[in-house]
Amino acid sequence: MEARAAPHFHNEPGVAQLRIGVRKFKCIGALPPFDHPHVFIDMGESDEAICPYCATHFHYEERLSGLCHPPECAYRLEREVSFEGPRPANAAALAKPAVPPAPGGARAARAKARAGGANEIIASFAVKAMAVEAAARLQNNGLDKLQTYSPIDTEAVPKAASLSFLMLFWSLLGAAIGLAIEIYASVNGDQLAIGGRPKISSSSFLAIAFEFGLLFAVVSGFVGLFMTIGLPKLYAPIGASWRMKRDEWVVLVRGLDSKEAKCAREILSACGASEIEGRAQ
Repeated sequence: MEARAAPHFHNEPGVAQLRIGVRKFKCIGALPPFDHPHVFIDMGESDEAICPYCATHFHYEERLSGLCHPPECAYRLEREVSFEGPRPANAAALAKPAVPPAPGGARAARAKARAGGANEIIASFAVKAMAVEAAARLQNNGLDKLQTYSPIDTEAVPKAASLSFLMLFWSLLGAAIGLAIEIYASVNGDQLAIGGRPKISSSSFLAIAFEFGLLFAVVSGFVGLFMTIGLPKLYAPIGASWRMKRDEWVVLVRGLDSKEAKCAREILSACGASEIEGRAQ
């Protein structure tokens, strides 16, 4: 199984032409932390390509067979350094739960970590299929409070629930409320007999009912969107994890007790997670 979706190259030396042995690859510009967004490039039948982000000129040579010249322009994960410091090099450092300080609750967080109750687990995978399998197995075991993060789109976890049904429900409810208000006002309020119009006139009530439905649909859409994407919370703690700065597939499991955390670790490890981190929320 391929360890990476595509080889990565950088032009840290600033060469005029970078010769490579593949036609499908990613350009990162320079070494982290000064790399640009990892741009996927497919030469197709051509032997030349230019990165649209940093304008590095790539030339395909079959004899290189997946390598590049100069060779130091090949990018590998073990050479990467995150913004927070060097990447942990041993399994013991990865297995140790990282418990961030919690203002006013540091003692409780330490007690939870000592009890093995790290209620948030982050695992990274070098291969998409492993992350997909891990997410499916977690869901099958009832651990469905999870999210996936990846350099490309993944179907491991269903996307956020569509807002269409929510908006449809509230639009119909809003139209019904608007119609009820009009009927009440026409029957029990000040009655104006204009041109012999009946007390309940669907043709004249339709416009106001539609506007009520539209108003309820728009408001429910905004509220539902904010709830789905987590606003007004503007910062997610997972963004501080050094795993999110890598070109890997990440599975995040939330809301775990000590028993569920142990089960989640076993599943993630069995699915081939390269690194697993547990921490208290």
